[in-house]
Amino acid sequence: SFPTDLSPDDLAKKFRDFIGAPLLKNNKPEDVLDKYKEILENKLNIIIIEYPLKPNKKVSVSDDVRAFSVYDEISGIVLNESDHPSVKLFSLFHEVCHLLRKGSGICSMEYEVEEKDKEESYCNQFSAEFLVPSEDLKSEIEPYLPVQADSEYLDKLTTNLAGIYGVSKQVISLRLLYLGHIKPQTYSEFKKHLEEKEKKPQFGRRNWEKVFRNRVGNLLLEKVKSSLMKEEITFYE
Repeated sequence: SFPTDLSPDDLAKKFRDFIGAPLLKNNKPEDVLDKYKEILENKLNIIIIEYPLKPNKKVSVSDDVRAFSVYDEISGIVLNESDHPSVKLFSLFHEVCHLLRKGSGICSMEYEVEEKDKEESYCNQFSAEFLVPSEDLKSEIEPYLPVQADSEYLDKLTTNLAGIYGVSKQVISLRLLYLGHIKPQTYSEFKKHLEEKEKKPQFGRRNWEKVFRNRVGNLLLEKVKSSLMKEEITFYE
């Protein structure tokens, strides 16, 4: 439990101290995701799984689900396994914020949310601050100041910074917006530029062992394994 009147940034800082998580930099996004999953599962005893959350053809693309969370006696978070690990990272901590505020939630493709939905906006800012702390970002962005508005420059800048923190370029551009380095119009134009690039089909081989492990969840697998070793269940069970 944390005070309910904390700002998203303050909650992110207190939560990092609570779980004892270091700021992971200059690592592959999938490695950062796996490490944070492990820390959250062990510290909070929550279920984190991935599943193919397919788009609904009856709704617009913006209504597709990135992730969702369920707050209960044993809470759980479901990530979209089709997303890039850098996107899953943002979705993961967005949903963590919902759980910390003792509620369930859904994370869509929209990182920025209108002021009318303050809860979603709060969770977005929490996730952004946790993954890319403003104070740390200030030191990393110093060589690039002042930030220019053209897409080619922003593409290079966000690529460099995204590589440092393991997040997506859109998260970095969101941080630049929050910190006042770019204007809302510049952010919207660059976001559109990123979405156009994202539409290109991605191909590659899948590690099915990892896929199935993610679908079951590390917490459940470890509990079952532990019970088997203690002979609390049989191998057949």
